[in-house]
Amino acid sequence: MTEAPELVIEFDRLRAEGPLDHRYEKLLNIQADLRITVGGREWFSQPMFPVVELAAAADRWLSRGGDFVFETMEAEESPFLWVRDEAGGCTVGAAWQVFEERRPLSREQVRNAWARFVDHVVEEVRVRLGVDARPLLSCCGPGA
Repeated sequence: MTEAPELVIEFDRLRAEGPLDHRYEKLLNIQADLRITVGGREWFSQPMFPVVELAAAADRWLSRGGDFVFETMEAEESPFLWVRDEAGGCTVGAAWQVFEERRPLSREQVRNAWARFVDHVVEEVRVRLGVDARPLLSCCGPGA
């Protein structure tokens, strides 16, 4: 019997909330309802979230390693969402988290969940909006 994943990152209702002419518009205006569960419990939920901006930041983190610290131009809180590499795994946190998760999660499982999220964003943006999001992932930030 396989154990349920500790961390699941999902989204639905993908849509363009404005023009998509420039790179920063694609990063911020492609939005979806984001939901993250930890241990089967809803840990974070936010409608109209800039999922391409989050996927770009996660992709950079997956390439370089270390801690993941996400800041969005859509929120004042800083950092907005984070994954910290700790002895024995990773800890997660978010400005708008529903509950605090103190136990370390499996490093491999956390990285795999974020990699699946990035791949899913790229695929869904291509299929639903006709936009190739892969080039948006390879640069440094919204202003690049």
